[in-house]
Amino acid sequence: MSTMKSMKKAVIKCAPLLLLGIIRLITIKGVEYQEHVSEYGVHWNFFFTLCCVEGSMVAWKHIKGRYFSLTLPWDGMLACLLMMVYQLYLSIVGGQDFIENGPRQCSSDDSNWLSLCSAFVANREGILGIIGYLSLRLLSESMARYCIWPKVDASTITELRQWRLLIASVAFWAAHFFLTSVLGVSNSRRSTNVPFILWSMAQNTSVLCLIHFAMTSMGEPVQSAPRIFMSTNRFGLPVFFVSNILTGLANLLVDTIHSSNEKAMLVLSVYLMAVCALSQLLDKIFDKKRVADKKD
Repeated sequence: MSTMKSMKKAVIKCAPLLLLGIIRLITIKGVEYQEHVSEYGVHWNFFFTLCCVEGSMVAWKHIKGRYFSLTLPWDGMLACLLMMVYQLYLSIVGGQDFIENGPRQCSSDDSNWLSLCSAFVANREGILGIIGYLSLRLLSESMARYCIWPKVDASTITELRQWRLLIASVAFWAAHFFLTSVLGVSNSRRSTNVPFILWSMAQNTSVLCLIHFAMTSMGEPVQSAPRIFMSTNRFGLPVFFVSNILTGLANLLVDTIHSSNEKAMLVLSVYLMAVCALSQLLDKIFDKKRVADKKD
């Protein structure tokens, strides 16, 4: 892929996410919506993180396709390198303490430097967290190629897939246990550190493994995922956007912090049904449109 095509692809992927991030920032500040700056920072939100991760992935795939051999697991190798360097910064250089206890403003005589420095420290959780989420994305793609879409004979793919998922989940849980219990490195969603990444991967591969074993034990075909999985994955961005809006509405309309367990379960059930219904509705609408286009 040429450099211009890669740049165009990056713009197409990143522009909607950047726009959604700006809209979310303006809306939250405008309505004085409850927010915790310790999550992403003063001005940052997850749409900005997604924008940076998607842009980085497009750039990496362009570099990988042009300069690297495709036979090696470069995604996983880069993820491991990023995770190692980032965790060294957090644990040895003092990055974790900076993220958790650092100031929200810099002091400097240079006004230009002060603005940049203050913008960074005010949003340090979100900005530094990009490294962790990029590592998670790279690791996920590498595991998908190894576990979900292995290049093997179709007759053996089902058994190979479930054993690779089992091995991957055990390996991730073991690595997570070693870091947290032996080395004493705690999970940190705030810094998106390596234990958090390993925990996320361990949880996801374990769930996929259990689903795969359940489907094979019932004699279900595993070549295709359940329809609700497919539709949610197909319309990930609109589903994620609407789920964010519904989360905001729930927090505005319901006293979520002081709600009883029964009320919380009711709100969560309605929320999940609405999100799942949206993905199914979008899937049916676009399927009908595709059929109509074929007839024309």
